[in-house]
Amino acid sequence: MAGSYIGKYDTTAANNTATSSNSVSVAEGMVPSNINNAIRDIMADIRQQFNSAEWIEYGDGAGTYTPAYASSTSFTIAGVDVTSAYHVGRRVKVVASTPGTIYGSITATAFSTNTTVTVAWDSGSLSDEAITSVHLGIISASNTSQPETPAITGDYTLDVSGDIILDADGANVTVKDGGTTTLDIVSNGATDVTLDAPGDIHLDADGGDIKFYDGGTQFGEITNSSTDLVIKSTTSDKDVIIKGNDGGSAINALSLDMSAAGKATFNSDVVVTGDLTVSGDDITMATNTSGAALIADGTNFNPVVISGDISIGTTGTAAIGSGVIVNADVSSSAAIAFSKMADLTASRALVSDGSGDVSVSAVTSTEVGYLDGVSSNIQTQLDAKQATITGSATTIDTESLTASRAVISNSSQKIAVSDVTSTELGYLDGVTSAIQTQMDTKATTSYVNDAVAGLRTRIICEAATTANISLSSDLQNGDTIDGVTLATGDQVLVKDQSTGSQNGIYTVVSSGTASRSTDFDAIGELSGQMVIINQGSTNDNTMWLCTTNNTVTLDSDSISFTKVTPQNVGDVTLTGTQTLTNKTLTSPIIDGNGAVFEGATADSYETTVVPVDPTADRTQYLLNQTGYVALLNAATTTTITSTPAELNILDGATVTYSELNIMDGDTSATGTTLVDADRIVTNDNGTMKQVALSDVKTYLNSAGYVTDDPTALAIALG
Repeated sequence: MAGSYIGKYDTTAANNTATSSNSVSVAEGMVPSNINNAIRDIMADIRQQFNSAEWIEYGDGAGTYTPAYASSTSFTIAGVDVTSAYHVGRRVKVVASTPGTIYGSITATAFSTNTTVTVAWDSGSLSDEAITSVHLGIISASNTSQPETPAITGDYTLDVSGDIILDADGANVTVKDGGTTTLDIVSNGATDVTLDAPGDIHLDADGGDIKFYDGGTQFGEITNSSTDLVIKSTTSDKDVIIKGNDGGSAINALSLDMSAAGKATFNSDVVVTGDLTVSGDDITMATNTSGAALIADGTNFNPVVISGDISIGTTGTAAIGSGVIVNADVSSSAAIAFSKMADLTASRALVSDGSGDVSVSAVTSTEVGYLDGVSSNIQTQLDAKQATITGSATTIDTESLTASRAVISNSSQKIAVSDVTSTELGYLDGVTSAIQTQMDTKATTSYVNDAVAGLRTRIICEAATTANISLSSDLQNGDTIDGVTLATGDQVLVKDQSTGSQNGIYTVVSSGTASRSTDFDAIGELSGQMVIINQGSTNDNTMWLCTTNNTVTLDSDSISFTKVTPQNVGDVTLTGTQTLTNKTLTSPIIDGNGAVFEGATADSYETTVVPVDPTADRTQYLLNQTGYVALLNAATTTTITSTPAELNILDGATVTYSELNIMDGDTSATGTTLVDADRIVTNDNGTMKQVALSDVKTYLNSAGYVTDDPTALAIALG
């Protein structure tokens, strides 16, 4: 039989016997036929090895060893030093019950009694489970078959799911082209790395960003923004500083302060070849001389202090010295706007004061206006006026009249007030003929109210909605509402809108968005209205009452309609909660299905009163006392013939219906043969019970009576 793996063959030929672990039968003195079988077994093992030639089981070539779990990243090979085969960097494959097959690279190996192998797994880790087998990569450290420098024609791509690590113990990584160095990555063995290229170094980032990090933390980046070059400091409030060397001295040529919205600070002069535009309102200089102005001297702008008749303060205000401007300096045509003069007290008459200067008086401009229209001396006119009132108007002079009343002449021919107020008198404004004559031609209030009431009950709509509709598209000529084809001008009751403020009465249009009917486009015209629906699959001949109060705002507050539906001629169904106060019901009718009483909660639990024989006339009398009526537990036509007196016999009784049923039977004495299963009724401590005669016999026997002795039994039963 072939061995399980060619790697388990012994490197010593003599050890490959029939009893060895390789299990190929090649014992001494074997018959020729067994040689044939052995060759076949070896061929099978070779083929098995070929199928997995990338991996070598154990790899030492010296027989089978036992691997065992040591930790999640290590295992041991018992009792043998195989560190030469299990060298650092060699690939390893381990098969275990948990986690299955995993791969990794050896990072350390050591021998002390056992060989301990430490592995960096590609994924997963070992668990404390039995290891089935360990395989090594076919390439070993000594006399490796791998070429020193692989000769690759064409492009060579390294595509890994993790990192690509270049580990050069000489500290340098050199990239060549045809033997010519194109790039040197040079390390000083500590921290610095130098990129040295004979030509340019290009940084080409298809993502558009070149990012800079320090210890894993980003501090800046260079970004492509629509082909604009953006240099960005990525740390909050950190500056961008451009440094240089001026004659051997390090300088900060330019600082951009990111904590001050990018404020730029230049180390020296700023030369502007073109125009200089200052968006702000301040230009600050180190030299800040009070009262100075910037004056160009042909080379620079210099601060110059303005002195003489005109001076400029630090706020920029110009001041003219006293006596500088005299009357002769002012042109005869010159004028100063009143807005430039010092403010006087508002709305006063102007006078000349004791110094001859213009001033204000105590007389207001309103009081001066009272002179408008005066045609002569005011005092002369006052002297010519009557000092007192005489004649019919003396009452005005002697007493105050009641305010806001119509003035009349009284019985003394004096001016007086009537009971008619000025407001009432104003009602005559616009009257063109006798009021009574006009009133006689008008309808009475009761007539108008009756007419209006009649109109309010005759609002007819062709159809009513059954669900939410679109006001912009569903109320056009030819549209269908509740099975009714609409025509232009039809009125439709809209009552089921998701937005309740849209409910109301609308007029069908030929196209476009429908609007409220002109008769019902105010809340006072809708509130309390009863609407009759002319036709419809669902709403045919139904009535709908607008229950919304007329204090709400139309098109803002929800509008509600409550259905009042006639079921048939003479019948009306009131939906919802209805309160009937002091009403007389004439010939009320309850149909053959009975009367249904809903409980406190509108659910599937109700009390129903149903006649047993709805085809027969019956008269029921209501009790005139407070209490309850006994009910039968099933429908029956049997008449209860007991009188109240007979029923009162049970008053106070605690007997149950089961106890009463015990006594149900014949009303007269009969002869019968008693057996043990027959029962008698007895009082068991207040409770009536049926007792079998066999139990009576047992009791009598226990009490000393002999039940088969007729005499003794008669004595016991009394």
